[in-house]
Amino acid sequence: MAFHGSVLKGACAGGPFADYMLYGIEQWVKKYGVDGVYFDGAGPPVPCANALHGHGWLDASGKRQLVYAIFGLREFYKRLWIMLSEHIADPIIWVHADGKTPIPCFSFCTANYEGEMVQGPLLAGEALLSDMLPPDFWRARGQATQWGLVNIWLPKLSRGENRLRQQHDTLATLLVHGTPCAKPEQFDRELIEPIWRALHE
Repeated sequence: MAFHGSVLKGACAGGPFADYMLYGIEQWVKKYGVDGVYFDGAGPPVPCANALHGHGWLDASGKRQLVYAIFGLREFYKRLWIMLSEHIADPIIWVHADGKTPIPCFSFCTANYEGEMVQGPLLAGEALLSDMLPPDFWRARGQATQWGLVNIWLPKLSRGENRLRQQHDTLATLLVHGTPCAKPEQFDRELIEPIWRALHE
């Protein structure tokens, strides 16, 4: 990501911005001993038609068309993982590509945050998680076993009268699919603590 005026825009990971990012991250590792990095808004690849990156194609009228550089973003994370591995054991690369999980891009990443894409209706108290995202979503994308990349859910609950129902529905949905959950403070402590203890025993 990069600033263009006052707007945050995606920067192509196949161009020189990737070199700049990798150099800066390596300086952090050397100077501060960080053992991993987190990218907010990490995917999918941004559209790019820059011929200097090897991106884009010419249509019949000779106009250059955009592509989504899946391999460019994958190569960035691969280079990042290799660089981190040269300095630290078991580096963490945590991304947040909420609602968009381009698995080929994230082959070298550790974990991904999901969940913000449905927080509006949940906070308004108008919906249940299981109604918005049916079982096929969770089986295809929410389980933490089939990709190697662990998808971690960011829960959000209404503060209104439907909160208890949302809480039970959210936990039932996550637990039955084995989806890890962040932000336990979203749930009632007396409910979440026994669940966590059971999962750790």
